[in-house]
Amino acid sequence: MPQTPCHCPPIDSREAAEAAYASDPSYQVWQAGKAVTVSYDPQDPADSVLQKGADRLALAICLLGAGLLGIAAWEGWKLRQRPAIS
Repeated sequence: MPQTPCHCPPIDSREAAEAAYASDPSYQVWQAGKAVTVSYDPQDPADSVLQKGADRLALAICLLGAGLLGIAAWEGWKLRQRPAIS
């Protein structure tokens, strides 16, 4: 099964888990015994998430890439508009 990045630090002991649950609101959403909604791909149930939506970092990287591509296209267009030197 492919591993997906987790934004929470790994927890290696019960004490660390209890401290994390007590201090970090992102852990408090999924408490033991609490019902949660799981979104999954019916064709590949291993592809599942507990929280839908794009990661902000991934969105920022996509926007940066789109901006750089736009700048490169603009600069390329400007170069093609220059008169040829003979």
